[in-house]
Amino acid sequence: MNVTRLNGALTLCAAALVLNPADAAAWQVLASQGARHFVAVGAGQPQETVLRQAAASVCPANEACVVMFWADEGLAATRMPLTAAQSAAQVAQYTRNPATGHQEMLLKCQAGVTTSVRCLE
Repeated sequence: MNVTRLNGALTLCAAALVLNPADAAAWQVLASQGARHFVAVGAGQPQETVLRQAAASVCPANEACVVMFWADEGLAATRMPLTAAQSAAQVAQYTRNPATGHQEMLLKCQAGVTTSVRCLE
């Protein structure tokens, strides 16, 4: 195992230790494709804290990562490209690129609500 993988594994273990057990049960990794991870969260609009905890647990430290979230596991993707139905059902997306310092959590836009904050279309 190389050092990067070992660091990522240690980060995942440390993150799992600090999660509230109820929050950890609120999400599940369905699949991964490279640096992209497909995650199911509890039904309804998930709380941002749960989304952030899931992203922190799934993304290896110091690596580019994308975590895509669905509240309906039946409509969740497990690989790219997404179908139109999978794209419409996505509730959030976390993106991180350590090379540029970019980190962003986008939540699903609410229909008819105008906001100054970027959201997931």
